[in-house]
Amino acid sequence: MRNDLTRRNFVQLAAAPAVAFLDGETSVESAFSPTDGAWHIDWPGRLSQHDLVYLSPPEDPMLGLPIGNGDIGALLWTTERELVFAINKCDTFDDDDPGPYRNREEKNTATRHCGRLVVDFGCPVFDLLYLKNFVGRLEMATAVATLESTTPFATASAEAYLSAPHRVLALKCRVRGNEPVAPRVTLERWGSRHLKHWYMNVNRDPALGLEGTATRIQRGRIVIRQQLRALFFVVAAQLVPDGGVSADPRKLHSRAGEVALPAAGEAGFKVYVTAVTSENDPDPEAAVHRILDRAIAEGETAIRRAHEEDWRKFWSASMVDLPEKHLENIWHLTLYFANSSSRGAYPPHFCNGLWGWQHDFVPWAAYFQWNMQDYIWPLAAQNHAELALPWFRYRRNSLPHAMSYAAEVLKKPGAFYADVANRKGYNALGPTNDNNKTAGAQTALDMWRYYAFTRDERFLREIAWPVIREVTRFHASLLVLSEDGRYHIHQTSAYEGSPLFDDTITDLAMIRGLFPVAMRAGRITGHDPAELTRWQEQLDKLTPFRMADLTEPEMERKGGELLHRKGIGAGKKIESLRVFAVGKDSKGQWLRNRYAHLTDKMVYYGLPDPELATVYPSDVIGLSQRGTDLFKAAVTQVRLHPTADIDPNSRKPSNMEGRADQCMGWCPYTIVLARLGLAEELAAELAHSVSTWQFYPQGFGHYGPYYVFKPEAENRWLLNHPRDPATRKNFDFPTWPFRHFDNEAMPIVSCAINEMLLQSHEGAIRICPAVLPGWHVRFELAAQGGFLVSAEHRDGKVLFVATTSRVGGPCRLFDPWPAKQTTAVISQGAEVPVRRSGDVIEWDTMPGVRYVIVPDARMLNGWKVRPISPARREAPSKLGHAILGRERLF
Repeated sequence: MRNDLTRRNFVQLAAAPAVAFLDGETSVESAFSPTDGAWHIDWPGRLSQHDLVYLSPPEDPMLGLPIGNGDIGALLWTTERELVFAINKCDTFDDDDPGPYRNREEKNTATRHCGRLVVDFGCPVFDLLYLKNFVGRLEMATAVATLESTTPFATASAEAYLSAPHRVLALKCRVRGNEPVAPRVTLERWGSRHLKHWYMNVNRDPALGLEGTATRIQRGRIVIRQQLRALFFVVAAQLVPDGGVSADPRKLHSRAGEVALPAAGEAGFKVYVTAVTSENDPDPEAAVHRILDRAIAEGETAIRRAHEEDWRKFWSASMVDLPEKHLENIWHLTLYFANSSSRGAYPPHFCNGLWGWQHDFVPWAAYFQWNMQDYIWPLAAQNHAELALPWFRYRRNSLPHAMSYAAEVLKKPGAFYADVANRKGYNALGPTNDNNKTAGAQTALDMWRYYAFTRDERFLREIAWPVIREVTRFHASLLVLSEDGRYHIHQTSAYEGSPLFDDTITDLAMIRGLFPVAMRAGRITGHDPAELTRWQEQLDKLTPFRMADLTEPEMERKGGELLHRKGIGAGKKIESLRVFAVGKDSKGQWLRNRYAHLTDKMVYYGLPDPELATVYPSDVIGLSQRGTDLFKAAVTQVRLHPTADIDPNSRKPSNMEGRADQCMGWCPYTIVLARLGLAEELAAELAHSVSTWQFYPQGFGHYGPYYVFKPEAENRWLLNHPRDPATRKNFDFPTWPFRHFDNEAMPIVSCAINEMLLQSHEGAIRICPAVLPGWHVRFELAAQGGFLVSAEHRDGKVLFVATTSRVGGPCRLFDPWPAKQTTAVISQGAEVPVRRSGDVIEWDTMPGVRYVIVPDARMLNGWKVRPISPARREAPSKLGHAILGRERLF
C-alpha cells in the first residue's frame, strides 16, 4: 500500500469486500515456513524499510536522532558546522533530602544530564544555505545513526551508535575539505535548573544547578566528574585519530575539555564516550577508564560487530507486517525506543526519556504512574517483557514506602502507591494524589501480565506477589459493606484530579481486575486461604457498575434506527442507550462522562476517560462478553469518544487540562477499540492518533493538550506566564527552550496494534480480533501462557496459526474457523489430539515444540514458502499530518 494514501482512503481500501479463500483449497502460499518456523522476510530489509530518512539536517534538537544502549542515551543534531550529542543516563539522580516527597521547586529529585559531545568540523558542513547534498539515516536494524553532507567547503560523514555490550558511545567521523580543515571535539557539561514546572512556577535564580562540575585530563582522555547531592557520576571521552595522527586533549575550564586535530585536507577519527555513577560502581573514575581501555583495545570494528548482533537478536524476537507501513513503522520505533532506553538500573522518564537536550531541564521530574506505564503496555506482547523490568524493580523496591504511607498517612493496611513518586519510591503528599487509589492496582495488574506472558515464577514470587498482595489488602480495606448487602467505596477520585465520588468507576474496575489476579497469584504462592476467601467474598458482593442514560443531543434517528450523532461512532447504530456513570458526587448525582454534550466547558477532569477503565487496563470487559449489556454499554461508551483527527491549523483556546471535546494522547481508547473488536473505528483512529500525536520526525509523540503543545512546538516566540515564587508575581517566559517530546502516545498505538492482531487475556488466544477484512497482516507476537504465536490474515480470513510454548502445558485457542469444525493441529508431521469446548480448541504442548494450526491438515502438503524482500526506505514516510524523517529543504 502506498504511503501517500490519505488516512480515510486507506481505511476504505482496506475495508473492501473480502474474496473467497480456503474454501475447498488445500494449498498455501506464505512467507512463513512451517518446517523451520521462520518468516522468510529479507534481513535487513525487514527493518531497513522502517529506517528514518533525513534529506535535510536535523538542525534543531527536537528534530534530533535518538540512539541508546538502554542505560545511556544520546540525541544527535546539527548546527551550521557542528555535530552535537546530548548525553544522558537513566540513573544520574540528584536526590532531594531523604524522607517523604515534598514539592520543593528546584530541590526535588531529578535526573541530571551527563554532558554534551560537540564535533566542530571547522566549516559550515550542515548549513542549509550551502548544502549540495545531505542524507541522514537512523538504521533500525543496526541502531546506527549516519549523516553525510556536502557543501562547497567540505564533505563530512558520521556514524554513531551506543553499544550495550561495550557500554560506549562510538562515533566515527570523516571530513574532506577544499582547503585544510581542523576538526575540534569538545566534551562539556553545563548544568542548569531542571524547571519541572516551567509552565506555571519558575525559580528565576540562574545559578541553581551549576555547582559540582570538575574537568580533568587523564590518560589522554577528557574526564568530567559531577558531584550531586547524594551520588556523583563521571563521564569520559577519548578521541582516536586515524592514521597515527597525534592529538592531545586540553582542559578548557572546569566544565569542558577539547581535542583539536591538526589542519589537513582530509581527517578521520573515532570518539568513544561512556558514563558511570557511584551507584553503578564504587569507583566510577576507574570504571570509565576500564570501559574505554577495552573499547580502544578491541577497536571500532569489533564494537560494531557485537552491537549489530545484539540488535539482530533483539529484532528476531517478534514482528508485525501491516498494509499501512507508517503504522508498522511506529510499532517498530516504539520498540526501538524501549530497547534504547529501558535496560538500565531505572526506567526512562516519560518525558524525553534518555534524550533530553536542554541541559538539566526535566518536565515534571518525578515518576507518574499513568504516564510511565504507557511505554511498558506493548512490551510483553512484543515478546520483550524484559524491557519492563526496570519499572517493575523500581515499583517493587518502593513497596516499603508504599506500605508506610498506607499505614502512617492513610491509616490503612497494605500498600498505597500514589500516581506520583520520586525515584526512592516516596509518594507525593497531598489530597490530589491520596484520592486517586488506582495506581497500585495498575502496577499490580501489569506485574501479573508480565508473569502471565513469561511464566517466570521467580519474578512472580519475588517481585510481583508482594506488590499484588499488599495492594489488594489496601483496596480490600477501602470497601465498606452497606445495608444493601454490597461492598462500596467512598470518596475517591476518577484517576487524576477529578472531584471525589462514591463508587468511583476506576476503583470498581481495578478491584474487579485485581482481586481475581490476587487470588490466582495467592494460590500459586501458597498464601493464607482465609484471606483469599475474604477477597472472594468482597468481589462477589462488590457493587455493580452504575449506568446512566444517553441524552437526546447524543443521538439521532434515521431509517427507524438510533444512531450516534457525534464522536468516533458518528453515524453508527447505538448499541446501548445506557453507558457508565463515573460515580456519585457530593450532591448525590451520578455523573456522566465529560464528552456528553461535546461542549467547551469541562464537566470534570478525571483523565483519561475513566469509563474506559472497565475494558482497559482492568481487563474486565472483553470479547468473551459480546452481546451482554455491559459489552454493549462499553461499545457505546467508546464510540462517544471524540476522534483524534484534529485540525492542526486551528488555534482553539485550551489550557493544561485540555478541552471537553478533546482527549489526550495518553488515552488508551484505541486499545479499548481493539479489545471490543471495533475494527473499522480502530483502523481510522490508529491513523488519526499518529497523525495528531506524532509531532516529531524521529517518531516521538506528545500526549497533549494538543492546542497547547502544538503551537509551542512550532512557534518560536510563544510565551508562558509562570509565577515567580520569590515575588509571587507572574512574568513572561519563553516556551521554545522547554519543548519536549514523550514516549506515551505512540506506545499506546503500538499496544492497540498488538491487541488488533492478537489477544490472550481471556484465557485463550484470539487471532486478529480487530483486523479489517481487507487487511493483509502477518505477525509474530507473544501470548499469555508463555506462547509465541505466528499467524497470517488475508482476504478476510486467518490463513494459519503457529505456536511455540516456552514452558509447555495446554494451549487454548479461539478457533479461527469455527464453522468448519475440521481445524487440525500439526506438530512434527503428526496431528495432535484436540479438545473442543464451544469455539475454543485446546491441546497439550511441550516446551520448545512448534504447533501449526490450519483449517485442513492437507494444507501442509501444498505449502509454498514465498520469501519477501522489502525495499530499503529512501525517503520520509507520511500519514496524515505526521512525517517520519525530513524532506529535502534546499
